[in-house]
Amino acid sequence: MKKGTVFLMGALLAAALLAGPSALAGDKPEAPAPNPPAVAAPAPEGGGEVITINNLTIDKKNKEIRLAVRTAIDHGVLEYFAVGDVGKTYESVFKIADTKPSDLNFALLLLGFAPMDFDAFQKAAAGEGGLAALAAEHPDSLLSIEIQKDGKTVDPYALIKDREGKNSPMVWVFTGGYFRKDGRYAPDWIWNFAAIWPDPASVLNLFSNQENPYRSNGGLMMNEAGEKLETDIPYTLVLRRRQP
Repeated sequence: MKKGTVFLMGALLAAALLAGPSALAGDKPEAPAPNPPAVAAPAPEGGGEVITINNLTIDKKNKEIRLAVRTAIDHGVLEYFAVGDVGKTYESVFKIADTKPSDLNFALLLLGFAPMDFDAFQKAAAGEGGLAALAAEHPDSLLSIEIQKDGKTVDPYALIKDREGKNSPMVWVFTGGYFRKDGRYAPDWIWNFAAIWPDPASVLNLFSNQENPYRSNGGLMMNEAGEKLETDIPYTLVLRRRQP
């Protein structure tokens, strides 16, 4: 799907979300069995500088998005950074309850982010220009995600182990997902918020040339030697525009 189409449909989705549940009543995405069906998002709370949609908060003044999350696993290989709590939690750092990927997509559009075409994203990740070229051409698609616990910043590599030992700064790209032929928003269908291993059905993707973690000794996994890991530990993810 072309970038312009994704942006237009994303903007229409954002408008529908602002209108409340009735605007989405005819487009309720169904989660694959045995997961329960997703429901339309409630009307956002707060009409001023802060908007809250369940476990997602949009701070329009400070251009921030906050997500209340919990650790999904305490060991294992990672393909995702954040998924819904009925998604692929067995290979994700965090899980998010009572919030849909389309809520995050709406929040990003509201704050002026622009989704990047997924194919273009993959070419950029494999290209010679690297992050510098991506930042020059798509500055409105790049984000940073700060992990917080009890109001304090947590080093992502206290939770995650880079098996290649690079420990590179994590740069996230708003790729926006896509709409299926049946009209359903793909990230809501499989509950993908942020993917470590590239996934077109994810709202965000990590800019990386990591090797496939299941076919090599590369990729990322939970850092069992770092911060004490347990499932269901609460954290906050703070999403901001990436600064050069």
